[in-house]
Amino acid sequence: RKRNLMAISNELNEVFFQYPFSVPPFFALITRGLGLLEGIALTGDPSFDIFQASYPYAKRRAIETFSVKDYAKISRNIFSLRRTSTELNR
Repeated sequence: RKRNLMAISNELNEVFFQYPFSVPPFFALITRGLGLLEGIALTGDPSFDIFQASYPYAKRRAIETFSVKDYAKISRNIFSLRRTSTELNR
């Protein structure tokens, strides 16, 4: 199921207000900027997926930050979580 960034951001905001933990001040600015860019892109291309578009950059940064071995482990865990989530939503 396709999700847009602002929907996820709104859900995160609810969690941030409900539970007592802090978020870096720049987080809101980055999220707001990405939401604006996503909106502009969706105007030009209604099928635009910000997560698919940002995946190559995120993957490259993850490998630079961690290692190829750690990235592979993280990817397997995410795939496993996605599969479990899909099975639960059926």
